[in-house]
Amino acid sequence: MVEDPMPQKPSAALGWLGILVIIVGFFVYVSSISWTGWFVPTVPKWADYMCYSSLFLGTGLIIWSLALQHRYEKAIEAHNGKKKWKLWQIFLFFLAIDLVILIFSTIL
Repeated sequence: MVEDPMPQKPSAALGWLGILVIIVGFFVYVSSISWTGWFVPTVPKWADYMCYSSLFLGTGLIIWSLALQHRYEKAIEAHNGKKKWKLWQIFLFFLAIDLVILIFSTIL
């Protein structure tokens, strides 16, 4: 039986690039509504479109990075066996449940 080749560990640069694109888009949007503004369009709709497109592009890059990381972890699990939960992961899971309960209790 022939095994599939192991995928390479994805770099974190793709996720950081997505975060950088979102931050730069936010600063361009904020500077376009300020008094001076630098290299941004003067039409507010164009600034909105630039902000939305940078948000979608950055989010797409982050999701792509997460998908590659998930694919890599699945290949490692298949190669080495099932991954076990660590104590800090269990703690974060219960902390997230508590935060959701707290948010819903303050809303209602």
